[in-house]
Amino acid sequence: MPHRSLRYGLHKYGRRLARECAALSPGFEQGKIHDVRTTVKKYRALLRCLGEEKKMSGHIKTMYRFLGDIRNAQVFLESLKGQPEGLTAWLRTRIDTMAAQWSTFYNPSFVHQQRQLVKKDVHKHTHKKTVRHFLEKGGAKIRREKNHPEEDSIHEVRKILKDMQYVVEWYTGNPPQKIGRVGELAGRFVDLQVALSLIDDYIREAGPDPDVLLLKLDSERSMRLQQKRTIRAFRNLKGPWSLAP
Repeated sequence: MPHRSLRYGLHKYGRRLARECAALSPGFEQGKIHDVRTTVKKYRALLRCLGEEKKMSGHIKTMYRFLGDIRNAQVFLESLKGQPEGLTAWLRTRIDTMAAQWSTFYNPSFVHQQRQLVKKDVHKHTHKKTVRHFLEKGGAKIRREKNHPEEDSIHEVRKILKDMQYVVEWYTGNPPQKIGRVGELAGRFVDLQVALSLIDDYIREAGPDPDVLLLKLDSERSMRLQQKRTIRAFRNLKGPWSLAP
């Protein structure tokens, strides 16, 4: 399959983002929020590969983070399966409160303005060297980070892996399977980090609850275990970083 222009990818993802944002309200379904955030990440990855990350508007970045806060609460709420009741009720209220603020963080003009920033040279060819250089830079960053596998490093490596995955996926039409699997492991670790942060927020607001404290201990154990699995997977990642799946 011939390689696809990254600039054309920006055009396609921009159109997709406009459709997906318009479909979010009023339901704010978890899957639809995930779709919007994934499209933003793919769009951002292509910009980074082209050396044009500064063209990502502040409005889109703020919207992305806002939707991330909603989805984090949704994912954690879903994992609880209704218990403890106090925590689940608090999460539902938190989600509803954030969803009611959507119009503060989104206006169709934000996506339109973003698309205007990259509308030139839509069909301009992307040289293979551009993509290879981006992957090599990402590989070098991963080698540095995985020698110091702290919690912050896991999140950083995950972002790099996602960028590499999305660039290769668009450029070649083939998702890189190994990078994707390791990224999923890191994603589960980050989800546990977020869950613990939400538990701490609840305890600060509502006070200590025995069931919630037990949940916190269990979540901390799960996070440590997931951290070990993720670090092991990072250390097994090897270059050379190429355009092959």
